[in-house]
Amino acid sequence: MLLGLTAAVPHCALGLELDSRVDGVGVDPRQPPLVWEAWTEDGWAACEVDRDGTGGLNRPGEVVLHIPGGHTLSRTGGQEAGWLRCRVTEPLSDQPFYTTSPTIRSAEAFTLGGTTSAIHAETVQDEALGESTGLPGQRLRLAHFPVVGDTPPVLLQ
Repeated sequence: MLLGLTAAVPHCALGLELDSRVDGVGVDPRQPPLVWEAWTEDGWAACEVDRDGTGGLNRPGEVVLHIPGGHTLSRTGGQEAGWLRCRVTEPLSDQPFYTTSPTIRSAEAFTLGGTTSAIHAETVQDEALGESTGLPGQRLRLAHFPVVGDTPPVLLQ
């Protein structure tokens, strides 16, 4: 499926309201063999799927995508647009595939806001904590707090 937007939307969260029919049977709606991509200066680039309320294009609902920063206008078939596409991929070994193609009656796109990488943290090095008594459970004051605990573990990407 190829969708043309009137403008490029780099670094945006994009909502797609899709009116899908229950035709694309056979897939697991939680893990459909689909990939969403945006046209960039370097070719097609994957979009991060935030959520898919269509069950893999099998019911009406909303798909929310995070569009990569390089999204740009281009001309295809005489039409200039910010192009997005959804394509079927080869299923994984344990992934069910479509037995019939999904049908989309209509699609409406709208931006939800911008997206960017952000970190809310500060690295503090070589801070003197004081002297330890050697006893368990000792508490030391930090000049910069709070400190992230270890439950749940912090995930660094």
